[in-house]
Amino acid sequence: MSFVVVAKFQVKSDKNQEFKELITKTAEQSWLEAGLVKYILVEDPTQPNLFTLVEFFATESDFQAHRESAHLAKFREQVSDLLATAPEVVRGIPTLANRNSKADI
Repeated sequence: MSFVVVAKFQVKSDKNQEFKELITKTAEQSWLEAGLVKYILVEDPTQPNLFTLVEFFATESDFQAHRESAHLAKFREQVSDLLATAPEVVRGIPTLANRNSKADI
């Protein structure tokens, strides 16, 4: 069963470029994980310091392995100084996945 994580990051206005560099490094390492199906970063064009990260994993166990990875620990350690507020994170399984293939990864 697939597993999805959505995280919203409100970045301090003067830390936008640093955030992009940090999340790019983290993405490059995350893309190497076998259980990561898709990793998408969305930048809101109307709010240039608001980023939404959507990660799709093959299983919840793959997500747990990602959470315990060294590169994610490093990201968590470094990102806090760049954020205006704590990230908003939602985790779970695609609820409509069994109804239509477009509702799953």
